[in-house]
Formats: sequence, C-alpha cells, structure tokens
Amino acid sequence: MFLRTQLAEYDDLDHIVDVARCLHPERPGELDFPAWLVGLRWCGAGVPNCGACVLRELCPRDVHRAAAVRGS
Repeated sequence: MFLRTQLAEYDDLDHIVDVARCLHPERPGELDFPAWLVGLRWCGAGVPNCGACVLRELCPRDVHRAAAVRGS
C-alpha cells in the first residue's frame, strides 16, 4: 500500500517505518491498522481493487511499483 500510493520509494520494512515516522512523528504506529486494512480490502498483492478503494481520489495508483511484492 505504501508503494502503490507512492508514500514509500522501495519495499523495505525500515524504509516504510521511516516514512510512517515522517507522516505521523508523534505516533507512527497509528498508521499500522489503517494501512493494513487498506491493503487487506483493496490494495493487496496481485490486482488491487482501485475503483472501490477509499483512497481512490488521492492515490496515484502506481500498481507496477508494487508488482513484485507478495506480502507476508
């Protein structure tokens, strides 16, 4: 989700945590559940459901950036 929305530049846990810290310095962990939920419902591995996603108006939908990510 962080890659497809272009919040993160590459798939690396430390990098994504750093991005979360920049976005919400006081409590970066508060982004965990919303990001997980978006990934589960709309932006999961494979073909995302961009048309139904709650972020569809804001997201650049960089689907190819996350093509190699399979989740954990």
